[in-house]
Amino acid sequence: MVEKEVWKEIFLPREVTSGPVRTNVQDRYEVEIDDSDVEDTLEANIPRGGAALAAAIHEYRSHISFFKKS
Repeated sequence: MVEKEVWKEIFLPREVTSGPVRTNVQDRYEVEIDDSDVEDTLEANIPRGGAALAAAIHEYRSHISFFKKS
């Protein structure tokens, strides 16, 4: 769940002005968080809303990686 929320916060647009939004792009990538404490912190910020999650993601960005699935 944390990985999905991180993906949405970083890559999906908040405001769509025109055209369709591709929501299946995340199915092609794997999100990796390299520290379990960082993952716990991100998970704790999910219920606090987008601003709190965005701040936590920004703070711990160096621990978040994306890999294309084979």
